[in-house]
Amino acid sequence: MEMDKITLILILANSLLPGASTLDWNKVCYQTATKGSEYRGTVSTTREGYTCQAWASQTPHSHKNTPQKLPNAGLESNYCRNPDNENGPWCYTIIDREDLRWKYCDVPECEGKAGINPRVYFEGLNKYKKWFTLHTATIKK
Repeated sequence: MEMDKITLILILANSLLPGASTLDWNKVCYQTATKGSEYRGTVSTTREGYTCQAWASQTPHSHKNTPQKLPNAGLESNYCRNPDNENGPWCYTIIDREDLRWKYCDVPECEGKAGINPRVYFEGLNKYKKWFTLHTATIKK
């Protein structure tokens, strides 16, 4: 039975990193097929670098997307979400200008098999980055 590269990387990661097997990918990146409606990470800035307004706040921008009205949308704190089927996670900004009312967030899209991109998770783990770079280059399908 052959394993593809991503499967082998995940198996190796599960054996080396505590907690890697329970990684919640919806907190790391968003699925383009669902436009990020399932994203539950903690990114709270837009692509342009603006800080997000808290979903429970009505200033500087009043809105109807509140945690009370949309209890299953994950509208916590000022984290980027997609409660209304836009093209990706977004937020209201703290900038009191109508042209900056809301913007898309700086949340990476998931890539690869089943939307999982181990690179997104492992690129921050400097301790293992060199090892994975050396060994994944030699893994063949």
